[in-house]
Amino acid sequence: MKNDIYDIYVIVVRQPFALAGFELLGRPLSEYVEQCASSFPYVTVDCDKYLSVMSKYEYLAVLYADMALVTPEILQKAARTMAQRRIKKMEIGRGFLLEYGYDADLVAKYCVNAPEFLSVNDTTSLSIVYNILKERIIDKHLANGVLVLDSKNTIVDDTVIIEAGATLEPFTRIVGNTTIQKNAIIGSFSLVSNSLIMENAYIQQSVVDGSVVGKNVTIHPFSHCGKSGEIFENSIV
Repeated sequence: MKNDIYDIYVIVVRQPFALAGFELLGRPLSEYVEQCASSFPYVTVDCDKYLSVMSKYEYLAVLYADMALVTPEILQKAARTMAQRRIKKMEIGRGFLLEYGYDADLVAKYCVNAPEFLSVNDTTSLSIVYNILKERIIDKHLANGVLVLDSKNTIVDDTVIIEAGATLEPFTRIVGNTTIQKNAIIGSFSLVSNSLIMENAYIQQSVVDGSVVGKNVTIHPFSHCGKSGEIFENSIV
């Protein structure tokens, strides 16, 4: 039963919320919800008037755009719990999961307040969500073979691509549409933004913004490589 996969149709409600335009680790909050929804058939709507769903789907999930921590795995787990306990409707934070054929106005007798269903509606919840997302992003890169020497003091946007074999030293920040290739080293206290860092490059305590850093380049401490710059391979800065 643990490996059962349930057919879930997801509706993402973009109803305005206090921090709707807030960007967290490279993405607007709503994009995290839509990332989750994209694992299923889904649609986005502007208000919580739910659409009819074709009968081939077992469950309807209604999520809100401020539920940035929800994942496909937690939705499947919730559906599994509903199937095992014969629950028709489950409240999941602001949203709900409903067995097909039942009215959305049905009173839910089962509520889940897992962290994954937390809504961002104030600075406290924003801080919680930020730290969980930050940890998830670092864990993803560790699993992909990136060496992160100090995960608590390293910040990487969700938009960043890092190849296996790269190293991030403590107190680095990698943001925007940045790609770091294999065997590159981003040294402590460096900031890399919207840049391409090629193989075997070594950036030491510097700022690289909107630049291309070629293969085998070494950038010494306190350098600032500005926008639209290119440092050719084997160079020393």
